[in-house]
Amino acid sequence: MRLGFLGLGLMGGGFVCRLRDLGHDVVGFDPNGARRGIVEKAGVETAVSPAAAAAGADIVMACVTTTDNLETALFGPAGAAEGMAVGTVLVDFSTTVVARTKLMASRLRDAAGAGWVDAPVSGGPPAARSGDLAIMVGGDDEDVAAVDPVLQGLGSSVVHLGPSGPDRLPRWSTRSAC
Repeated sequence: MRLGFLGLGLMGGGFVCRLRDLGHDVVGFDPNGARRGIVEKAGVETAVSPAAAAAGADIVMACVTTTDNLETALFGPAGAAEGMAVGTVLVDFSTTVVARTKLMASRLRDAAGAGWVDAPVSGGPPAARSGDLAIMVGGDDEDVAAVDPVLQGLGSSVVHLGPSGPDRLPRWSTRSAC
């Protein structure tokens, strides 16, 4: 598969190397030139913009540090939404604000005809590189099915928990820590 990847930091760098090793055609983008240089030395192709990374991709993946960074990567100048074809699915590994993520998912569907799958992970950079992550997936059944073969190569545990961006937090998260 051809995969676009946004964010080439500690986690993203591990992801793109793993995906390349699994035989995928991966094109990554990061605004930090040093991060692009690191993955280029490892044999991963990089792009000059999020739109260029997303162009021609079957799946676009993102692992960035903030909700604002994700929004910029998708909808800013030369954002990935400009390069995504109808039917492409975005997999968001980032830790983002749920309400804004849901709005971005709707906006992406309207702007590019693309799906959205939330996929927070547990395991850290070594597990991203080795494919031993635990991946908790949220999204429409059709979108999750489209990305599942790729996710299976990244995680030793991939669990679909339901729709993207739950409307309420699990009960345990509202309890006091004391």
